[in-house]
Formats: sequence, C-alpha cells, structure tokens
Amino acid sequence: MFKRLFSIFLAATMTLSLTGCGPKRESAQSVVEKAILAIKNLDSESAQTYWGSDSLESVGAITNADTDEQSIEIMKLLTQNLSYSITNSLEDEQGGTATVSVDFTNTDMSLVMAEYMKNVMSDILTYAFLPADQQPSDEEMEQLYMDKLTEAMSADDNESITNSVDITLSLIDDQWQIDTSNSAKVLDAMMGGLFSYLDSMSEQFGTLEEE
Repeated sequence: MFKRLFSIFLAATMTLSLTGCGPKRESAQSVVEKAILAIKNLDSESAQTYWGSDSLESVGAITNADTDEQSIEIMKLLTQNLSYSITNSLEDEQGGTATVSVDFTNTDMSLVMAEYMKNVMSDILTYAFLPADQQPSDEEMEQLYMDKLTEAMSADDNESITNSVDITLSLIDDQWQIDTSNSAKVLDAMMGGLFSYLDSMSEQFGTLEEE
C-alpha cells in the first residue's frame, strides 16, 4: 500500500516538473521591447522578424547588411537619441490580442529635414547659375547632400519630440507577434516623424508636378 502511494506521488511530481519545464510564452511587452532594440541596434535580421520586411521597406528603413557605410551612418544617427517608455500593456489571451502602449522620444526629424531641405535648395540655386564647367557632377552633388544631412542630424541643438503609439499583437502558435499592418506608423513614431515628413514632401511635389 505504501509503495503504491509512493509511486502515485512520484508520478504526480514528475508530471508537475515536466509541465513547469515546458516553453514559457514571452510577454507581449517583452516582444515589443526586443523589437524596438532590434531597430536601435541595427539588427536587420531580428528587425525583419519582428516588424516584417515589407513594413521596413515601405518606410525606407535600412535593413540590408550590405548597405553602404554612409547610409549605415545615417541610420546610426537616426537611432542614437532614440529612447522609449512602456506606458501600458494589456493581454487578452482569450481574444488572442494584446496592446502595448509606448512613448518614443527621438530627434524631431521634421524640423531637421526642413532645415536640411532649405540648405539644399539654396545650394542647388547657387550651382544652377554657375558656368557648366564649374557645376559639380551628380556624384559630387550626392556626396554634398549626404554630408549636409549628416551635419544636420548631428547638430547638438536639435529638438526632441515624443510620439505615443499603440503596438498591437496577435497570439499565433501560442506566441505574441506584432501586427505588421501597423508597423509603418510605429516606425515613423520611433524615427521622430521622419517618414511622415517625407510622405508630406512627396505629396507636395506631386501636387506641383500636376499643376
């Protein structure tokens, strides 16, 4: 009798142990934090896993490890002042959804880009009136644009902006995954409004071309 009870107790103990050693689901907040760090650390492989390659391409984010050094330097400047704060995290296991609210603080890229564009346009007008043999080549102009952009983004007096976004996740195969349909909006907030500024510029140029 004693041996039988002992066997039942041992079997129950082993069952509980095995259950406790099973894979533990990562919290939605943890997934979001790792996804943010993938961008901040320029970890292209992890970034595409969390945010989706299509979303990264749609906002022009640099994720290719073979990208030229200047472009990588621009991405470093875009993320060096990035900080974040998780303000709320809600998980609905039954509904299979989660929402993580984040405040992103970064350089206000709309102000940086506005100043950059003003300087670039001034240079373009200046060079346009030079004799043809004195005008810089396309390669030299491209280098000039990159240098000015780097200078503008590196300025010590650049203002910061905080953008608040909700990152939604879905429970897939018992793991929280970021809904990539909302990635572009989140990445724009993360990058200080850079992509929304570029979109607005594209719309303005498009309107001018139609006129």
